[in-house]
Amino acid sequence: YFTPQNINTVAQNILKQIKKISSSSRSFEYVPSHSALIILDMQQYFLEPTAHAFVPSSKAIIANINQLISTYQKLTLPIIFTYHTNNKNNCGLMGQWWHEMITSDHQLSKLTTELNMQGAIIIEKHQYDAFYQTPLEEKLKKNKINQLIITGVMTHLCVETTIRSAFVRGFLPFCPVDATATYNLSYHLATFQNIAHGFGIPLLTKDLLELLARSDGKN
Repeated sequence: YFTPQNINTVAQNILKQIKKISSSSRSFEYVPSHSALIILDMQQYFLEPTAHAFVPSSKAIIANINQLISTYQKLTLPIIFTYHTNNKNNCGLMGQWWHEMITSDHQLSKLTTELNMQGAIIIEKHQYDAFYQTPLEEKLKKNKINQLIITGVMTHLCVETTIRSAFVRGFLPFCPVDATATYNLSYHLATFQNIAHGFGIPLLTKDLLELLARSDGKN
């Protein structure tokens, strides 16, 4: 549903469809200096066409994620990558739910080299929720972070679960419609309807970049 050619149009249409849900008296200011950029599970396992869990739209979001990374690097703001692995001891129900696990020695478990990881924190996780039994919350609080920009794959699984988890922990989540991806448009739209209604701020990458340029990270 996302391609490099149509991603802007499709993402704008998604925001139009959820406008009534997201429009309310609630108003939250994005404060870059209090934020961190989270990139979830951009591994070859989800980006490689031959992989069991290939997400066709994943390639189309790389450019937008790289723009956010570049800006966060220039402003020396925290950037955190996660990557997902499992073994029989930490998979829990995921081992029964899915046909295949991403083990640490799987040839497609590595993060894509198409994203700039220079200076980033890298965290291994074992469940959809990037906070679950990981040092993520500790690292955020250590850096006095209370807002998150959450990107990556998959929108309806790890992205949505992590956004919900961030919200209940007191971190305000912002989620770019065009910097996340999953298997199909129905899953993507459903997630953003949920996010808009209850626990996060949907927006476009270009809107975030404009706010970052305006603030210069000093807010």
